[in-house]
Amino acid sequence: MKVVGVTSCPSGVAHTYMAAEALVMAGKNLGIEVKIETQGGAGVENELNAKDIEEAVCVVLVNDVAIKGVERFKGKKVVKMGVSDIIKKAEPLMVKIQKTLLKTLPQFPKYNLAILQQLVIQLIHPMVHDLTLPS
Repeated sequence: MKVVGVTSCPSGVAHTYMAAEALVMAGKNLGIEVKIETQGGAGVENELNAKDIEEAVCVVLVNDVAIKGVERFKGKKVVKMGVSDIIKKAEPLMVKIQKTLLKTLPQFPKYNLAILQQLVIQLIHPMVHDLTLPS
């Protein structure tokens, strides 16, 4: 699973980068690939390309000022949050994105939700190899 986003704050200095780091670390903790473009005092850094956006299951826009290029995300699921909020709530947001993705999976009556969750975690986090399916 891949999540992309853009962070931007009024001064474009500390909070822009703190928000980006919070999202990346939350994703890392949950086995989610996260790429964040920053639009700060140094201009646009770590710019998202078309492939990044196409591969993403969700776009997180974290801003207290206008973000440049939001039209790139047309047709994608977008979450918008303020910079201060995301610094405190990055991990709960990533968990919610992960759970929302699980809910969109087809329901298989033979397997319970715990098995499906293990399967999804294995798919999004290749380091997990302990998966036992019922016979």
